[in-house]
Amino acid sequence: MESITENRQTPETLKAMIAKAFGPDRVPAGEDFAEELGHGWFNVAYKIRLRGGRDVVLKIAPPPGVEVMTYEQGAMDIELASLALIREHTDAPVPEVLFADTSLEVCDAPYFFMPCIDADNIGIIEGALSPGELADYWEQLGARNAELDAIKGTGFGPFLDPRFSTWRAAFEQRCEDVLRRLRGAASRRVGRYGSQVRSRAAATQWRVG
Repeated sequence: MESITENRQTPETLKAMIAKAFGPDRVPAGEDFAEELGHGWFNVAYKIRLRGGRDVVLKIAPPPGVEVMTYEQGAMDIELASLALIREHTDAPVPEVLFADTSLEVCDAPYFFMPCIDADNIGIIEGALSPGELADYWEQLGARNAELDAIKGTGFGPFLDPRFSTWRAAFEQRCEDVLRRLRGAASRRVGRYGSQVRSRAAATQWRVG
């Protein structure tokens, strides 16, 4: 699935990001060192083979100017903070952040590198698993989820700004944000195409209020 938030980069930019993260001696030669990973809908992710043969994963945030929902803004900052929180308070396995850059010096958006784990996505292969295997996986995931649920926050709301005292207030604010975005998008669409609609309506003797 194509998404306007997937911020693909040229091989030259990817090499500059690698050099900043790992040093110029780890920059691979040629242009076949990067493989885009699928099954994502927001960030773009690449499997990168460094010079020397090590594989890492690079995640890049959406490009500037792309309109996202309010709760999606700053998603990479939230992801990095979440990984640190989970690592500190639980035994749940989370990827190590090898390098993170929010300076926008070599890329137009924040990005980070993490180790590459050669494994399948359970959401993709679950149809090929036996009922017993699938039950075992879900049981393990449930146990890890229980660890995450045990982390106590200071409030409700956005991860980096839990400013509400109740979940109800936080959820109502999220719904209001979504509705405001939708109204804004609808207003812009009407403004963009309204004159065309009215001219066509006049030509066919329709009446548009």
